[in-house]
Amino acid sequence: MEGLVRITVDEIDNLPMGYEWEETGAEFRHQGMLFDIVSVKKINSKFEITALADELEVTMEKTHDELAHQQQENNKKAQKIFKWVFAPYINETKSTNFVFNNFQLLIFPRVKQDILHQWNACPYMPPKVNA
Repeated sequence: MEGLVRITVDEIDNLPMGYEWEETGAEFRHQGMLFDIVSVKKINSKFEITALADELEVTMEKTHDELAHQQQENNKKAQKIFKWVFAPYINETKSTNFVFNNFQLLIFPRVKQDILHQWNACPYMPPKVNA
């Protein structure tokens, strides 16, 4: 069977050189590949560990690492774009506080005054409850 590994150890906690427990007694790593324990047999004074390669989990780990790296790159790009767009308007006095130099250059959406007056004149009434 492909991906099947058998190793013999003196103690279950001590794996040979190059093997490292991910989860003791359940999963170990060898040369970047994860292996799930299938069986442990005691033969005389030694233990024979049979394990199967877990390629799906390794693939998922690689995909997760790639997505995390891509997200870091996207965050860096977004920060650069933000600084480029708002640099003319922002004076950095401290790294955490931003002060806008010229509010007239910023364009904010405006709500028409008649809509505000209409809303104030006719406030929302809760529905009537049948008694």
